[in-house]
Amino acid sequence: MNGSLKEKVDMVWHPNTQMRDYKRKAILVTEGEGIYVKDDKGKIYIDGISSLWNVCLGHSNKEIIEEIIEQMNRLQFFSLYGGYSNEPSVELALMISEITQNRFKRFFYTNSGSEAIDTAIKIVRQYFKNKKQDNRTKIVSLVSSFHGTTYGAMSAGGCSSKRYESYMPLLEGFIKIPPPYCYQCPYKSKHPECNLICANKLEEIIIKEGADTIAAFLAEPILAAGGFIVPPDDYFTKIKLICDKYDIKLIIDEVSTGFGRLGTGFGIDHWNVTPDIFCGAKGISNGYSPLGVVGVSDEIFEAFYGDLDDQKIKLNHGFTTAGHPISCAAGIGTLKYIKKENLIEKVKEKGVFFKKQMEQLKDVSIVKDIRGKGLMWGIELIDEFDLASLTYEIAKRKGLTIFLADPGNVLGLCPPFIATEGELVRMREILQESLLVAEEKMRMMNP
Repeated sequence: MNGSLKEKVDMVWHPNTQMRDYKRKAILVTEGEGIYVKDDKGKIYIDGISSLWNVCLGHSNKEIIEEIIEQMNRLQFFSLYGGYSNEPSVELALMISEITQNRFKRFFYTNSGSEAIDTAIKIVRQYFKNKKQDNRTKIVSLVSSFHGTTYGAMSAGGCSSKRYESYMPLLEGFIKIPPPYCYQCPYKSKHPECNLICANKLEEIIIKEGADTIAAFLAEPILAAGGFIVPPDDYFTKIKLICDKYDIKLIIDEVSTGFGRLGTGFGIDHWNVTPDIFCGAKGISNGYSPLGVVGVSDEIFEAFYGDLDDQKIKLNHGFTTAGHPISCAAGIGTLKYIKKENLIEKVKEKGVFFKKQMEQLKDVSIVKDIRGKGLMWGIELIDEFDLASLTYEIAKRKGLTIFLADPGNVLGLCPPFIATEGELVRMREILQESLLVAEEKMRMMNP
């Protein structure tokens, strides 16, 4: 990289970053190939988290790049406003519908996961207004969930208050219930003897608040940034039954888990449940261009039908660059590649292999729990001496990128779908070596 640019790196205010000493500590990533990236000093890193869970097909994927270039040479941009559309947005919608096994046929595009969540909240609230149920505005979600960083998404999220305390007050109308966290059950119970007390809490809240005031229940299939919390197999079945009983819409946040990450088209497919609305982003375009999507059931979509001059019933919402032809081309290239290479099935198979690798980490004394599905795994450590942050830095020095989840004592690995078994083994080896170093440092601090 140009040396003068490196000296000016702190002109860019980086997300979630303390900038005071950033120039001294910054790692400038300059190129990538497959599951590897290289910094400006020539050091190579294994991308153990697919950049931020979105470069699922690896860096420098030629087929996706060619799809983008082809579209760039034809139509660079034209908005979806004013009665206009573009071919890539329609073609991509058909491909997304196919991944949902045609359960969804209506899609609204955004530029990110956070925007997708905000859009879903707007849709479900306006849906009930269009149905003459104006009081149904409240959104129930989970403690420890993460849904994004826009105000609507933050208000729906349930990560630690430290993340949000500078932005208080958050928006009204959002209610949190405890998560299905079996390893540290907030009710001190054990599944399945617990009779899903965590799911039953939703019905308690509905009765307390009044069903006629609640619009939706919002959840991730796996609570990713909030600690990689995996619900038990019967959790979402019970949740869907409760939602249907009270005509409450189920919104599933697939931003991190959708498009193959868990070895299924969408993460919720593991629970054999179909939501009313889903939100997607990240892996939909392999991170090559910003893109998010909201899929809705026909029943919700048709509630917005009206006369052409009916301004009140239509969805009065949108973004300038929603359905951007270049981003949609990236999505088309991504989904074509996933289908051609049968990657969803391969992720399912690799997930079985990777689970066995992850379970070997239990031999390290500071590791307390391993959990995940497909190629999304969390490692919970003892909550002392800031061991997760220490392990994170050690792994970085050893050339492996990992994720530090919101609780502060949970690490994550979300490798690219294209990683070989040998590369998955190497990720586990580096992480295990890093954990052992952290374990030894703990002993030195606490002899």
